[in-house]
Amino acid sequence: MKNKVLIGFLVIVAFALIAVFIRPSPTICADDVRGYETTASSSIEVARNALSKINSSASTTIGTKVAAQLDGLNATNFASIKACDTQCKLLDRCLRFVFFKPPSEACPTEYRDYKQRIDAASGLLRQVEGVAASAEDARKKADEIGRSQKAIEELANSSGATGGRVDQLKAQIGKLTNDLSAQLSSIDGKLDEIAKDQRKGG
Repeated sequence: MKNKVLIGFLVIVAFALIAVFIRPSPTICADDVRGYETTASSSIEVARNALSKINSSASTTIGTKVAAQLDGLNATNFASIKACDTQCKLLDRCLRFVFFKPPSEACPTEYRDYKQRIDAASGLLRQVEGVAASAEDARKKADEIGRSQKAIEELANSSGATGGRVDQLKAQIGKLTNDLSAQLSSIDGKLDEIAKDQRKGG
């Protein structure tokens, strides 16, 4: 009787151990992939918000195009991040029953391929973060243009000689407008490159 109880207990323990080993669980690389997607989504949102705040007086045709490009971007569709997630799952599968070896030794091919996918995803993140930073700078230029235009309006309603100051402000607006247009064109080019990555996954 005691032997039957002991055997039954051992069987239960064995099934419990098997369930622990087989049950999928969050892994470090899965957390990394989620982090890449979250960072990319956050950067896209920063860029979208910045460009949406650009004063209408400073907006251009290229600015409208850039805003439309941003609206079409979705981090969950980026090929680099999707490939990273796929390779992470392959690495996890290979490592499921590995306990005493580092991933680079236990699953050298899967680990190498995953590292390559990480490099690609990291490169994409740098591009998206660069767009967000440029968009924030563009918003600041647009805000400065708006302030200068308001200053001109205030000077027009004031008494006294203000022609010199008005000319100075107009020159400043012209330079800022040219700089803003060039920056938006640069963002447009960067978004074209990012969009190519997204289309690879289509």
